[in-house]
Amino acid sequence: MQFGRSFEEFDVGATYKHWPGKTVTEYDDHLFCLLTMNHHPLHLDRFYAENATEFGKNVVVGHYV
Repeated sequence: MQFGRSFEEFDVGATYKHWPGKTVTEYDDHLFCLLTMNHHPLHLDRFYAENATEFGKNVVVGHYV
C-alpha cells in the first residue's frame, strides 16, 4: 500500500489542503534558528529587521517553512 505521492505525481501550481494546520510562531522560528545555528539578525533581531529590511519584522527561515 502506497502512502502519499512520489515527486512525479505532483502537479505544478496545485494546492493541497491538509489538516491540522500549524501557525508558525516567533518561538518556532527562533528555536529552528538556534538548532540549525543560523544566527542571521533577519531572523533573530527584531530591531534589525524593523529598521534595516523591507519586511519591517523578523522573517521565518525558508527551510523551516
